[in-house]
Amino acid sequence: KLNFLNSLRRLLVWISFKDYKLEQQEINFLTNLSPKDVYKNPKEIAITKKDHERLLFTEIVKLFSNKREHLRSFKMIHKSLTFKKFLLNQHYLKILFPFEYFNEIKKIEKVIDPIVILSLIRQESAFNPRAISRVGARGLMQIMPSTAKSMEKKVTTFQLKNPNLNLKLGIRYFKKLLNKYKGNLIYTLAAYNAGEKRIENWKRKIFNSEDPLFIIESIPFRETRNYVKLIYRNIFFYKWLEKKSNLSVPLKDSFFITFKSTH
Repeated sequence: KLNFLNSLRRLLVWISFKDYKLEQQEINFLTNLSPKDVYKNPKEIAITKKDHERLLFTEIVKLFSNKREHLRSFKMIHKSLTFKKFLLNQHYLKILFPFEYFNEIKKIEKVIDPIVILSLIRQESAFNPRAISRVGARGLMQIMPSTAKSMEKKVTTFQLKNPNLNLKLGIRYFKKLLNKYKGNLIYTLAAYNAGEKRIENWKRKIFNSEDPLFIIESIPFRETRNYVKLIYRNIFFYKWLEKKSNLSVPLKDSFFITFKSTH
């Protein structure tokens, strides 16, 4: 019905204007529509209440995903799962773990598995090239302006919203950390999130085991500890979507990346 279609059109407008208040109001309106408000002939369709609710959520999720508003689509799926609106399947996993910028990463980096970088980007910026953190990190890979300048003196803060430049600098910094920690992905990810000085301190005082799971659980910052876990979760699902099983790799080996550094 026109009422339903117009509501979707309005939602597109609120997304374009980044009016989150009206966006949420529109979503609440949409998700509370009854079958008779959506379909021209609801009796002929004979749709169940559960399937109807599932369809409404699916349409909104697809709309966000198509507009590259990935964080919004992530939140909608999470909300839908929380209220048991639908079951998670491969279709929704592809929305939750998009392969955006995958080809660009492959062009920039020939050695490190692009899924590792993709998993980091998903956690850092949810693929928003204009993302700015509360501490001033910028772009897809959430690079601090000072870090960017240490690698490229002439780069400006404004330029860090350029996806290609941000990827090049972010990957270069990530490889520098990976080389510093001899391929140890746990240390590399923790340093990327919490800073190199803290990792050096933790290595001296806290990380006194060779068990990778113990090391992750002993990270003193909850944010960094969860950050490392979530990126490993991302890697798992991206590899699953790529049909590349990583379960045959010994657990200990999965926490290290072997590569020849160019630095």
